[in-house]
Amino acid sequence: MTGPEFSRWIDPVLRALSELGGSARPREVVERVARNERVGADLLDQTNPAGGQRFLNQVHWARFYLAEGGLIDRSRHGVWKLTEAGLQAGQLSEAAITELVDRVQASSRSSDTGIISISNVSKQPTVPSSPQAVVESVTEESDVLAPDTEDSDYRSKLLKTLQALPPGGFERLCQRVL
Repeated sequence: MTGPEFSRWIDPVLRALSELGGSARPREVVERVARNERVGADLLDQTNPAGGQRFLNQVHWARFYLAEGGLIDRSRHGVWKLTEAGLQAGQLSEAAITELVDRVQASSRSSDTGIISISNVSKQPTVPSSPQAVVESVTEESDVLAPDTEDSDYRSKLLKTLQALPPGGFERLCQRVL
C-alpha cells in the first residue's frame, strides 16, 4: 500500500472494531489487529525514536485518521467506537484509504491546528493557539506519536515542554485552558 505507514492499519482497525461489537478499549483493538494481521515479534519489538512501540503508535494514528474521517466516534475517552458511517463502511479499498488520508491531511493543513513540535521549540517559545496544540514530538516529524497513545512517555515530554515555557507564556496557556 502506498501512502503513510499507518495507512496500512486503517482497514484492520475498522475490522477489529467491527469484530469487537463496534466499540472497544484501545488495547483490545490493538491486540485484535495484531492477531488478525499476524503481526510478528519483529514488528512488535520495533520502537520509535521516543522509545515507544512503533506498531502501537501506527495503529493509534490509523484510529486518529478514522476519527477525523468520521468513521470512529471520539466523544468518549478510552473507548474507540464506530460511527454509523464506520459501521456501514465495511472493508475499505486502497483507493478509499488513500482518499481518507488525503482528505484528513488537506483538512488539517487548511485549518491551522497550531500543533507544535517539541524539537522546534526555541528558548522563547510561542504559546500554541490551543491547549491541544502541545504535542509530543520526536526527532523525526514522520515519527510523531499518535494522539491518545497509551505510551506514558508523553507525560514527561509534556512536562518538559511546559517547564520550558517562559512564565508569561505559561500564564497565557493556562488562561486559554480555563
